[in-house]
Amino acid sequence: MTTRAVFVLRVAGVILLTGGALIGLSQFFPDFQNDNVRQFPSPDGTRTAVLYRRTGPDSAITTNVSLVQGKSAVPDGGGNALVARGQPAVVVKWADNENLAISGLPDSVVRFRARAVDGVRISDR
Repeated sequence: MTTRAVFVLRVAGVILLTGGALIGLSQFFPDFQNDNVRQFPSPDGTRTAVLYRRTGPDSAITTNVSLVQGKSAVPDGGGNALVARGQPAVVVKWADNENLAISGLPDSVVRFRARAVDGVRISDR
């Protein structure tokens, strides 16, 4: 092998090792951070609507609502019921065990809005 080929193989090895180390460390430094959590239990307590703010690696903020069973922990991902840009004044209110209202935000900030999650109908009123 030539000196140049050995050099290229060594550089490739260093790049692969460095990439593997960074991927391994990424679990300790998540790309997103959830905070400002508020929980709204359903009338019968079987579900909870979780309202939370999510900050991304680029410092972009979204407001999220997820429906979870019982009093589960805050979801790791974005909302399964609502994702909105920024920090609008979201109002979350259960009408009954199968109907949840998520209101208080203009359509211009809504990225995602589900009509139903796990049998719970979601409205904007």
